Amino acid sequence: MPRNAILVLQGGGALGAYECGAYKALVPHLELEGYSLKVVAGTSIGAINASVIATRYHRDKDHGVRALEELWTRRLTTPSLPLFPPLPIFESYNAIWTDLLFGNPHLFSPYFFGWNFFAPIVWGGITQFYDSGAMRKTLTELFAPVGEYRGAEPRLIVTAVDVQSGLPKTFDSGQENITADDVMASCALPPWLPEQFHDGRYYWDGGLSSNTPLREALNVLQHKTPDEGLSDEYHVFIVSLFPRESALPKTNWELWSRINQITFGDKTEFDEIVSGVMNSYIDFVKAALNAAQELPASSPLRELIEREAKELIKDQKRVRLNITRIQRQALPEELTSREIDFSPQRIEALISQGYRDTRHELK
Repeated sequence: MPRNAILVLQGGGALGAYECGAYKALVPHLELEGYSLKVVAGTSIGAINASVIATRYHRDKDHGVRALEELWTRRLTTPSLPLFPPLPIFESYNAIWTDLLFGNPHLFSPYFFGWNFFAPIVWGGITQFYDSGAMRKTLTELFAPVGEYRGAEPRLIVTAVDVQSGLPKTFDSGQENITADDVMASCALPPWLPEQFHDGRYYWDGGLSSNTPLREALNVLQHKTPDEGLSDEYHVFIVSLFPRESALPKTNWELWSRINQITFGDKTEFDEIVSGVMNSYIDFVKAALNAAQELPASSPLRELIEREAKELIKDQKRVRLNITRIQRQALPEELTSREIDFSPQRIEALISQGYRDTRHELK
C-alpha cells in the first residue's frame, strides 16, 4: 500500500521560491519511498504554489515540478532597474526599490505611483498600496482551461481570514471547487493588497491567522473525512520560510524584516508535541492489545484494553503523524531583501537553497 503524505506551504512573498526548490527535491523522494500526496495546504504565496502542485500533480509526469519552476523563473521574477550605482553593495536595494516603485507585472502594481515618498501622516484614507489585478490574471491562467480545481487527491486546501469576524476560513477542494477567487482571498495581505470580497464576505491573507496551515489541514481531514476514510498514518512535510534566528536589527527597514520573521514564522511546535503524544498512545494501545491476548478472557485488564482498542478503531480521527520540517536559514542580505526581492538572482538563490535544504533533510 502507498504511504500517505501531506505538504504544508507557508506564505512569504518572494520567499515562496524556496518552496519551489523544496518541492523539486521532494517529488523524487515521494516516488522512491512510495508516498502518495493526499493533501497540499498553503496560505498566501504558499496557496499559489499549492494550487500549481494540485492542478498539475496528475496532469504532468513530473507532478508539476516544471510548471512551478517556470512560474517562478519566467513569470514572477522582475529584473532590477539601475536605480542605484551598479555596485554589488547596491544590488539588493535596486531589486527592492524596483518592486516597491513599479510592482511585479504578474502579481501586483502600485495603486498610485510614488506612495513610498509620502509621509505616513497622509495615509489616513488609504487601505491598499498595490492593486492585485495582475495576480488575478496569473491565477486565472493557472486554473485554465476549466477555471477551477476540485479533487480528492491531492486535496487542495487554502486558508484566509474573515476580516469582519476575525475567524479563519478554509477553502477545501474536497468539498468545493477551488478557484482564483479563493486563492486571491488567501493572498490579500493588508495594507499592501486590497481585501477580497468573496461569497458575501471580505477576506484577508491567511497568514495573519496561521502562516503554517497544518492545523487547518488536519481539521478539514478529521471533520470532512474523504470517502475512502482516513489512513492510519500520514507523513507531514512542512516548508518553513522564515528563519528563527537573526542579527539584531540596526535600521528601521531591518526592524520590520525581523518583525515579519517572528510574526509569520512556524509556530507548530505544540502541534508536533501533541501528535507525538497521540502517536505514543496509539502505539501503546496496539501493543497492549497484542499482549492482552495472553491474559484470561475474564481478566479486567484485558477487558479494559480491548474496550480502549475498540474506541480507538471507532474514532477514525486519531491517526499517527510523522512530521518533517524543512527550515530555511537566512541568506546574505536577508534583512534587506526581505520578502519583496523578486530579482532573478534572488529567486534563483532561493530555489537552489530550497532544493539543497530539502535533499539534506530527507537524508
